[in-house]
Amino acid sequence: MKNEDDNIQFEQMPDLDWGKVQKPKPNKEIEKEYDSLYDELLDKCNPSRFKIELVGLERFNSANEIYAQLKSGGSDMPETILIALRNQAMDELEISISTRKKFNYLKSFLDPNNYINRQPYDKELVAKAGACYEQLLNHKDDIRFLESLEDELQVTCIKDEYDYLNLEAEEYLKEHPEGHHKSEAMESLQSLIQQKESWEEKEEEQYYRSYSSIDYLIKYPDGKYAQKARHSVENAEFFGNTAEVYLKHYPQGEFSDEARCFLQNSGREYRKKYPNGRYVQDINDKWAMIAFVGLMAALLVFVIIIGIVQ
Repeated sequence: MKNEDDNIQFEQMPDLDWGKVQKPKPNKEIEKEYDSLYDELLDKCNPSRFKIELVGLERFNSANEIYAQLKSGGSDMPETILIALRNQAMDELEISISTRKKFNYLKSFLDPNNYINRQPYDKELVAKAGACYEQLLNHKDDIRFLESLEDELQVTCIKDEYDYLNLEAEEYLKEHPEGHHKSEAMESLQSLIQQKESWEEKEEEQYYRSYSSIDYLIKYPDGKYAQKARHSVENAEFFGNTAEVYLKHYPQGEFSDEARCFLQNSGREYRKKYPNGRYVQDINDKWAMIAFVGLMAALLVFVIIIGIVQ
């Protein structure tokens, strides 16, 4: 009688390559966001984080010293002092400093994909951006390296190209007053200025023709047509009001001599000096009224005399 164990069939187990078995990757701690370097240092250098029984007295004292300087200087302390304290904290306390803002800033213009669709295609620019981008990725957690990378001439040139592609001419010149594309940006800016001036001139001319002179002067007190508008307003005042009212508003106006002559002299003298003047008709009307009143008075006297005689 065969042993029952003889009938048992074992399935062949697959060969395991233990070298390929990957250990689970530890979850990277989510980096806390800080409003400023000062806030970050104040948090990470707090002596309460450095227990003497865990890190020793020397490191605790370093944290205490740095923290005291931060508290004494306040949030308005100069950037250079903050960076010096940051470097001291990194060396003596072995703290890590957030690189997120600096990394994202450099990535925004070092990514070679920014320049691949540029026309005409610039092979050298793409290659330079690619090389710098690799350095950025390889040192993304090293704040001091990122700062030194930002200061490199090659990175500055790439930033110049990026800003020229993405900023308005005026903004580009503010960022790069002596930039590689200074002449092109200045030509573009001058062209924009001329277009704006042309549009504004057309708008002003249309306003002058469509609205009253007073409305025009309110909007364009020093405009291209301001002198004409002021003349028009004064002219309307001179012909539309009495000499007294005109002189009150324009004591040194264009027609002030004529208005004073009318007020200070007889109608005959005025007409002699200004035969076609503004007040000739007023004088004629005045004389006609006097003649009419005289005629009516004479007629009345005549009627009275006739009545007495009869």
